[in-house]
Amino acid sequence: MTTKKRPAVRKAKSASARPAHKAKSAAKAPRKAKPASKAVPRPPKRSRIVKLLDTAAESTNAGARRLNKAELKQMKKILDERRQEVWRNAQKTLGEGIQLDAAELPDDMDLASSEYLQYFNLRLRGREKTYLEKIERALARIDEGTFGLCDECGEPIGLERLRVRPEATLCIRCKEAQEREEQQFG
Repeated sequence: MTTKKRPAVRKAKSASARPAHKAKSAAKAPRKAKPASKAVPRPPKRSRIVKLLDTAAESTNAGARRLNKAELKQMKKILDERRQEVWRNAQKTLGEGIQLDAAELPDDMDLASSEYLQYFNLRLRGREKTYLEKIERALARIDEGTFGLCDECGEPIGLERLRVRPEATLCIRCKEAQEREEQQFG
């Protein structure tokens, strides 16, 4: 005897006939529609080409401009204060004396330690001498009218950079390029 297969008839399953994990989702209340929000425009797609240096629209030097008279006066005041500080340090070093008296030091270790400290202080003063020369050149640039311009590219140096380092002669872009070159070539 041959049996005929009946075509499969699908019955609509009720919520109670569904498996437990699906029954919970069917019992949930229908979702509320989200309130209509203003469409936020998407930013334009960017090119996959990476530009290492874009001189036309340089972001690091954006907003750099020539300094006005009040800002130049402020920079001159800062430079004068720093010059006076360097002079005070130099006078203090000379006032303390740079002579060592071997008779006052009981042993060779004390003498060596004192000589090292003296050498260290003189080295610091040598660095301050170089710093003083930079300050003097910056003050001369203020008098000439070239203060705040990059020596390499001629663009204005940013005001924030000048407030931190008023003796700076390079804009941030040129200074970074100089530092990269120094790293590569030592």
